[in-house]
Amino acid sequence: MDSVTFADRLALIRKQITLSLAAVPVTETLFTVTGEVEVIVMGYIDTAVTSGGALTLEVGVAGATAGLIAQTAVAALAIDLLWVDATPAVLVVKPATQVIANGADIIHTIAAVACTAGVITYYCWWRPLSTDGEVVPA
Repeated sequence: MDSVTFADRLALIRKQITLSLAAVPVTETLFTVTGEVEVIVMGYIDTAVTSGGALTLEVGVAGATAGLIAQTAVAALAIDLLWVDATPAVLVVKPATQVIANGADIIHTIAAVACTAGVITYYCWWRPLSTDGEVVPA
């Protein structure tokens, strides 16, 4: 039987964000990454996201700001939905595993107009690929 190490399993961390009125675009670091890691990221909408206009929200890394969760319109970010793509739902297909290199932090970006309210809990399942690979809530 093969031995199982930490690197063979996904660790789970989470971070809850309360959205509020701020100048746009707003980029906030959700998780700090070191080294190379494999990740799966999902959001849970605790409180519906609202805005005074055509707000969009996305999750990714610098240079690929929608690389983990596609740009999503505010109207779709309703309470009690899982957010893994542009169409949040009650039941979703597990998002694809992504590999992050060079310690690129996981961020969310609010574009177009400011949020007026909303709470999202982000979940990140991860495992290291390099000896210094790690993900922690920012």
